[in-house]
Amino acid sequence: MKYEYTHFISENIAPKGAARIVVKGGDGKEICSIPSSRFGGLTPPTGEPLYYFGLVSDCHTANWTTNWNGGQKLKNALAYFQRAGCKFVIGCGDFTQTGFYCEDATDYNEGQMLNYKSILADYSIPVYEIFGNHENYHGKNITDNLTRAKELTGIPYTAYTVSSNPDSDTVEGTATRPNREAPVGNDLYILCGQSTSGQVMSADDFTWIGNQLKNNSNRRCFIFVHSYMEGDSGDPDNRRENSIFGTWDKTADFVALLKQYPNVILFHGHSHMKFEHQAVDPLANFATVKGYKSVHVPSLGNPRDIDPHATTDKDTPEDAASSQCYLV
Repeated sequence: MKYEYTHFISENIAPKGAARIVVKGGDGKEICSIPSSRFGGLTPPTGEPLYYFGLVSDCHTANWTTNWNGGQKLKNALAYFQRAGCKFVIGCGDFTQTGFYCEDATDYNEGQMLNYKSILADYSIPVYEIFGNHENYHGKNITDNLTRAKELTGIPYTAYTVSSNPDSDTVEGTATRPNREAPVGNDLYILCGQSTSGQVMSADDFTWIGNQLKNNSNRRCFIFVHSYMEGDSGDPDNRRENSIFGTWDKTADFVALLKQYPNVILFHGHSHMKFEHQAVDPLANFATVKGYKSVHVPSLGNPRDIDPHATTDKDTPEDAASSQCYLV
């Protein structure tokens, strides 16, 4: 028995009895197969879900022509999530290619933010997106234009990066403090975007997250950041984007914090890996090797080829008709 995976599956788990998952591209040709053992003995979920939410990362939408097709792929994903009845969508950063600045110039330009907003406007499903390193382009911190960024990306439909003085933010939305945390039922969502290109979060933000986890140890807590940690999910075969965690002086403290709370799951993107990297590394999408639960979100824009010998991430631009994302 085999289970054919195209671009979406209801669960990131092979159904009972399946020996492998077959991954096919948009042309129907087999790309690779993933042994069911790669899923660590997990079994399909049972019972009715409390709710669904969509999960995307690294859309890299732009207002100029690229071969990454990030804008179209985001549209594909939002349409799918809306049909599936998701309550909302969360994005793990890099929703634009270069934020407020052109790729080859440091001139201020709102085109990409406006383009992203126009995409969201076509769908009724709320999208909560955090800022990644690409929103902090040319060394221009997103916090320098945070108020305008919120206006252009659609408050309250977008969740924002925490700033160096997060408690000063008084922008109101449908969620209580939309740039920090939002309770859904008995679950707590903590969204923490980057306020610079090279820093995961500020010292104040780290202290705040620690207090949130301490005060909510009896509920599921989902933390969303952009980058990932060395040896964590999302870096099969040691081929990855730069780990921003590698330059953050509190990385070890953050790992120690996550280990204290088995009720916490960390979600991240940035590496541009995709679902079928499980064919070469069982830890590509989900890992517990560091003592906490970590989920890597596949990239919508410019995902890497799964060839373990590939030296570039631009060899095989993805078909614009496809999207890689999670239904949770």
